[in-house]
Amino acid sequence: DLHIHSCLSPCGDNDMTPANIVGMAAVKGLDAARRKHYGETLLALTAPPSALRKAEGLLARTFPGGLYGAGGDTLAQCAARALVQRDRLLACADTLALDLLAPRLEGQAGVDACFDFGAGSCADPAALARIEAGARRCQGPGPSEPVWDELCRLRAALRVTHADFVAGAIPLPEGTLTAVAGRRGSWLYRVPAGDNPALWLLDLVRRAALGCPQAPGVSFTLHGDRPALAADRP
Repeated sequence: DLHIHSCLSPCGDNDMTPANIVGMAAVKGLDAARRKHYGETLLALTAPPSALRKAEGLLARTFPGGLYGAGGDTLAQCAARALVQRDRLLACADTLALDLLAPRLEGQAGVDACFDFGAGSCADPAALARIEAGARRCQGPGPSEPVWDELCRLRAALRVTHADFVAGAIPLPEGTLTAVAGRRGSWLYRVPAGDNPALWLLDLVRRAALGCPQAPGVSFTLHGDRPALAADRP
């Protein structure tokens, strides 16, 4: 049982990046090292180049959509690359999603053309007012329910920004709701307390941009449908 704490864990040091862990595994001559932190797994292999290419191909076939990078790639780099390569525009429906994504996507190659960094959405007072007004019309009468309210906010943000995808995040009891809306509906994942919601939101964006299957545990709700997931239950 090989267990490695990276910088993604509260127990890890800041210099324990995935690239550093892989590099040290190679220096120490480890044949294989695997690191898992909730939704993310790091695998370090030492083998001849031809064997590494075969291993990468096998992993890609075994985990379609789940293998997001190799070498020094980070999840933020891969999410930005997916948006740029597929020419998809991403916006944020709320400030929590912007706070999670903006620091990680800032400076990534080509991302300025694919992510508005809140300029045309939640950080623009006029656009935000239109988003909130559209969300209220969608919510309808009756008591407020945080997950349904967030889905309405995402749907309204799509209409206001004309983006391909809109990201959202709200705090929930014992965790965070992360969500990405596209043209047909929204992908939702309740991130447990102690996990990193930014990583889940980046992966939702990456998979949506590439058209890949989402990770296990992610649900999909069509626009206009009430979600099975609610704030008070998984």
